[in-house]
Amino acid sequence: MQVIVERGRRPSAEPRDLGGRAISAVADGRIPLFSSAVPVRVRIMSMPVMVTNYRDLFASVARRPRMYLLRDDFPTTVAYIEGCDQGNAHRLLSGFREWLLTQVGCGDNHVWWSLVLRLAVTTGQAPDDLSPDNDAKAKETLFRLLDEFLELIDERDGLSRIYAAYDAWRAARTEHGCQATDEPSCPRVDWPRAASYTDAEIPAGT
Repeated sequence: MQVIVERGRRPSAEPRDLGGRAISAVADGRIPLFSSAVPVRVRIMSMPVMVTNYRDLFASVARRPRMYLLRDDFPTTVAYIEGCDQGNAHRLLSGFREWLLTQVGCGDNHVWWSLVLRLAVTTGQAPDDLSPDNDAKAKETLFRLLDEFLELIDERDGLSRIYAAYDAWRAARTEHGCQATDEPSCPRVDWPRAASYTDAEIPAGT
């Protein structure tokens, strides 16, 4: 198997035969890029997959999950995205959890995928226990949120708006005496939206 990764305008690297390790590298999402807007070319099983940035990559995963993932379910999708984030020194999803918290209203001790589940479904199911319908809804919500987030942080002040909203949420939470994770009275603040999503519906489950 050959895996080719091109970054920016650098000359194409020579293909490397990574054997079985290439499968793990692709399946885990270890694409070492540091911007959601850097062009990427990945060759999987001798078939080139062209993407211009991580938004395109994740959109491709959403359309054809079995081309990238061993299983088409929410936990495996989360693992793939986590792999992409780890391959970027955890910079790719920087601010994602804080952005989700401003909409969820509570759960400051939750990881980002748990917050996605709160926005997608209201049953309180664990990721491995999701029904087929809820698993599909969770994946759809995840890819929609991820796409908007990546668009938002590419805007001039996107990341600053996210952390400003997060700080406002924490201040409002303290002011209202809401310290419990699942306290229903936890406050919400204005949720920063990407330009193309300004008039879009808020994810189901909220």
